[in-house]
Amino acid sequence: MSKSLRNSSTVRVLRILEEIAKSEEGIGVTELANRLELNKSTVYRFLATLEEEQYLEQQLTTKKYQSGIKLFELASRIVNQVDWTKDIRPFLVDLKDRVNETVHLGIIDDGEVVYIDKVECERSIRMYSRVGKRAPVYCTGVGKAILAFLSKEKQANIIENIDYTKFTASTIIDDSDLNKEIKIIRAQGFALDREEHESGVNCAAAPIFTHDGQVLGGISIAGPSSRVDEENLFELAAEVKETAQLISRRLGSL
Repeated sequence: MSKSLRNSSTVRVLRILEEIAKSEEGIGVTELANRLELNKSTVYRFLATLEEEQYLEQQLTTKKYQSGIKLFELASRIVNQVDWTKDIRPFLVDLKDRVNETVHLGIIDDGEVVYIDKVECERSIRMYSRVGKRAPVYCTGVGKAILAFLSKEKQANIIENIDYTKFTASTIIDDSDLNKEIKIIRAQGFALDREEHESGVNCAAAPIFTHDGQVLGGISIAGPSSRVDEENLFELAAEVKETAQLISRRLGSL
């Protein structure tokens, strides 16, 4: 058996960085030492070095430590080096194989959804969506899933410029109903499209996030209402939400 080259000091530094990255409000020396079951003075020495190298920074008022500029720069470089659409396609294919319905990947561009990938199931029906096709944000699963998690400023800017069109009897056609829907989506972590854009097509969608917590896009499962009915729509919502979380972690999101 080959001898391990694992360095205990390096492992401790990595555990420190992981714990701090998980804490939104930052974390103090004592709490960090308790979590990692390390001597407080040992932890402080690591923290001091990481702060000096700008991988961490200490808040002036609380004295808690949080991620520094060097970590953000490093994470940004890694994300930029990855063709993220190719990187996550296996997740889309796996989701399609599990649920046997069509899976979409979309982003928001200029206030509209753009489908940038689509994995069709063997029993697919003819749908509006295709790669490169644009669609409204207010009545599509992917659109609503992304819109709900944008910053308030970006969200408001998109909503105030929506020119509502009633595609079906279920289409949302005013800001008030859309804002109510957004609150529900944020609470449950997924969006539903109950024949809002296409008659006879239901959809469940969830957002995906980047390493810095910004919503990047969304994925959806879509199928005919004869198969994707009210009962199994929520089952599919759980599946798409789980896959979206796996993709987000792959992209570095905590």
